[in-house]
Amino acid sequence: GYNIFRFDLKITERLSKKYDNVTSDGTSSIFYPRDTIDVMNLIFYWFEGSKEIKNLTMDSLRGYLGVEWITDPRINKKRFYETM
Repeated sequence: GYNIFRFDLKITERLSKKYDNVTSDGTSSIFYPRDTIDVMNLIFYWFEGSKEIKNLTMDSLRGYLGVEWITDPRINKKRFYETM
């Protein structure tokens, strides 16, 4: 995910505790910590100090990689990414 460590995993932890899906030490048993990858951290390492990308938002990364927004009526006109 993108910013998964500071956003998505917090929600996962909270819901895991709510529905009693936790390990003996009280952490979520849905994802193994070693197998969790946050693209935001990887982008930081890659672009630290670089002027190639405006900032570390997903929109800046999307623009840098040439991925555009499109609207698809099959999904109720919600936007998603598609490569150019």
